[in-house]
Amino acid sequence: DIILVLSPELAEGYNYQRNRAQIVQKYREIASRNHIVFWDYSNSKLTNSRAYFYNSSHLNSVGAKLFSTDFSGDLNRYLKKGGVVK
Repeated sequence: DIILVLSPELAEGYNYQRNRAQIVQKYREIASRNHIVFWDYSNSKLTNSRAYFYNSSHLNSVGAKLFSTDFSGDLNRYLKKGGVVK
């Protein structure tokens, strides 16, 4: 399986992206049309705290470590349920 991942961004930065909802919807459509798994971390617990971000769209080292832990846990659960990553 191919997994398309939308990593966490600082939620307060969403207001500066006029068409963010349309962009995320387009990712969903592309994933669905091509039978690609899509993981959206827009609602991650990390998105609500500046402490995890270098700027609105980039995690700092602390945020990156926490996200890596979250992502690897999700990937591990996915693989245990029979998902295959190519």
